[in-house]
Amino acid sequence: MEYTFTMPNPLNTRNTMKQAEKKIQQALDVLSVLQRPQTLALLTYLQEHGSSAYIDVLVHFPEIDVEDALARMSASGLIYSETQYYQPHYRINREKLTRVFRLAKALPESAPVNVL
Repeated sequence: MEYTFTMPNPLNTRNTMKQAEKKIQQALDVLSVLQRPQTLALLTYLQEHGSSAYIDVLVHFPEIDVEDALARMSASGLIYSETQYYQPHYRINREKLTRVFRLAKALPESAPVNVL
């Protein structure tokens, strides 16, 4: 008895389209979060202070809805959230930010800025 196995054409499957759509949606989510002014302020703070407790960030930025901003940044993968001593701590996801920076740098200078 002989078995043959053929690989499906990866360019012609629904899974490939779903994966591509998922990656595009993730990229749009990251860009949506990055365009918010409070994101830059929080990223700068986390870069300067390293892993920071939620309460420290909250005290430093009383004018920002810190909970919402950190939740959006965490959901998009820009920061990590971990529990230390029974309270959440946040730190930058350097790998993700490096990838975003490389992609942005590779864009042509004539690319539209406000496409979202």
